[in-house]
Amino acid sequence: MEEKAPYLTRDLSQATELKEDPQFGLKRPTLTDQDHSNMDAFLGAVLDDNRNDVITRETAIGSLAHVMAALHQDNYPEVRSWFEQGRKFVRD
Repeated sequence: MEEKAPYLTRDLSQATELKEDPQFGLKRPTLTDQDHSNMDAFLGAVLDDNRNDVITRETAIGSLAHVMAALHQDNYPEVRSWFEQGRKFVRD
């Protein structure tokens, strides 16, 4: 039986860049250069806020875990939203 990619049923319409998956020969979303810049800023903000006691360790872990789960599910609109506005989300 042919193995299917786990992301075949996911909505990829929000993906801005696609790359070929070597195992399945399908296109799947990737993060753009701007996404990587926003990710770096988000991660830095979460770490700085935790170090400066603006947020707790648990809040930092929960926020990062939320983004990681969204990435795992190929939920790029959610990931991008957190990268762009995450500091606000974490502090609320």
